[in-house]
Amino acid sequence: MSGLAEQWEVLEQGHCYRLHLRRGVRFHNGRLFEARDVHDSFVRLLSPEMQSPSSWILLNVRGAADVHAGKTKQLEGIKVHDAQTLDIELDEPLAFFLSLLSMNETSIIPAEEARDRDRFRTRTTGAGPFRIEEAVEGQRVRLRRNPDYFRTGQPHIEELTFRLDLRSGRDVADAFARGELDIAHGIPPKIASEWQHDPRFAPYMLDTTQLHTSYFAYDCSIAPFDRVDVRRAVNYAIDRNRINERIFGGLGVAAIEHGTPMSSTTRACSA
Repeated sequence: MSGLAEQWEVLEQGHCYRLHLRRGVRFHNGRLFEARDVHDSFVRLLSPEMQSPSSWILLNVRGAADVHAGKTKQLEGIKVHDAQTLDIELDEPLAFFLSLLSMNETSIIPAEEARDRDRFRTRTTGAGPFRIEEAVEGQRVRLRRNPDYFRTGQPHIEELTFRLDLRSGRDVADAFARGELDIAHGIPPKIASEWQHDPRFAPYMLDTTQLHTSYFAYDCSIAPFDRVDVRRAVNYAIDRNRINERIFGGLGVAAIEHGTPMSSTTRACSA
């Protein structure tokens, strides 16, 4: 959603967001994108028929609860002024609402293309830099450059193919090692740690820092974990550093509190 808005205003002490949309944006089916598509896409995300686990993203929009309950197909909090301007009214101010609008689930689609849900599942239509050329379930998705993309000169490549037949991080790593992939994301930490010292792969390794915590949780209301001494004993028994070295290849940081320490995720790119 955020890429389709040129600018926005926060009004009424955070109760209203006025979005000014890009002009001349076309969906992959050739139709011009306009403000009404925002309303229709949000109604789709909230509708009980979709049963989307991400509907919570929009539940603070005025009238969202009624759409989510199946009482109406009109989202009261979306006010369309013209083809390029709309207001989104909230039940209460939400400081991170713009961040919610940047999530993948709020992407805007032409509603008419989504009526055939089976077809739309594999032939999704949007306004992004690539359009779906081919989708073979369990095998691959092939994308072709969108010549009508609103960012002039982008994207810089003609085609992308995503492999869907690789079932694990090790499968991904093995396929990259065989030269079958140009980019491999989510290499298992132990393998990534080894590759960082391998001259065949080290020059092509890219590390990014992410917020993530792996943890062991238990119900403190059920024996024996209802006893604080048992919980403390388990806590002292867990060797975090050993887990980090043996499982995560030393790429993580041992947690000492509930706050999230930094850890690395690794991808490999071929020359």
